[in-house]
Amino acid sequence: MTRFLILFAVLLLAVFFLSGLFRGLRGVSQRREEGRGNVVEGGDMVRDPVCGVYVAKRTALARHYGGETHYFCGETCAKKFEIEPGQS
Repeated sequence: MTRFLILFAVLLLAVFFLSGLFRGLRGVSQRREEGRGNVVEGGDMVRDPVCGVYVAKRTALARHYGGETHYFCGETCAKKFEIEPGQS
């Protein structure tokens, strides 16, 4: 009887583990199908022209120069760009 209970418990744990694993894999494939270009859960990603780091557009600092909007990871890169905009 004890062997039966241990076997049952092991099988039950295996079922829970595998169902969670498959649920997680299903979520990954759905996110890949929904994704397009530089889009992540936080929104569009933009590249900082000074340091090259990608940041979420909604959190990036925006500066306008030459009729274009440029996005920066932080104040330091934005200030460097303002000093020498043609160098970036």
